Amino acid sequence: MREDFLIPDGNSRIEIIRKKSRFIAEAVGVSSARDARLKIKLKREEYPQCTHVVYAFIIGDTGTEAGGMSDDGEPPGTAGKPVMDVIKGSGIFNVLVTVVRFFGGTKLGTGGLVSAYSGSAKEAIEELPVIKFIPIIHFLLKVHYDLHEKVSLIIEGWGGRIEKKSFTNIVTIAGTLPESNIETCNEELKNISGGKLFIK
Repeated sequence: MREDFLIPDGNSRIEIIRKKSRFIAEAVGVSSARDARLKIKLKREEYPQCTHVVYAFIIGDTGTEAGGMSDDGEPPGTAGKPVMDVIKGSGIFNVLVTVVRFFGGTKLGTGGLVSAYSGSAKEAIEELPVIKFIPIIHFLLKVHYDLHEKVSLIIEGWGGRIEKKSFTNIVTIAGTLPESNIETCNEELKNISGGKLFIK
């Protein structure tokens, strides 16, 4: 099973100035690589006069992560990678960090660029609201009338949500349950049903 991890619960935006160059860093949630690339395109449209739009993003979780990054014309390794390193160090997933630069007329040098991009990305990540992502499973259970109330209480007691109940000759219960609680919830369900009732 996957471990719980952090995801964005909002956006953040910060600005820093280094030797008259203006850096605008923003962190936002993204659901896919396609979503990230769309947001990057929109960022370029939002700041048509900027010199660079540097970015890095990570999609997925601790076991299946994927991502992308770009220096966008800055010297290789001075922009996209420092931003990616900040994201990886934060433990946040499904996040995109863009850093828009307006050149101020003075070159920063390799060290100065790394410092500016990593520093602005770090501030944006620190300002980003986050929540813990808890993997859930969807279930559908068919339960006899005499058990459906007990089953509902057990599921809700383990952090589950009952989304729908249908009453025919049997009760059909649909809902969600945190993935990490399946085994313990199933133990109780099996105990009240003689081992016949459990969530797959």
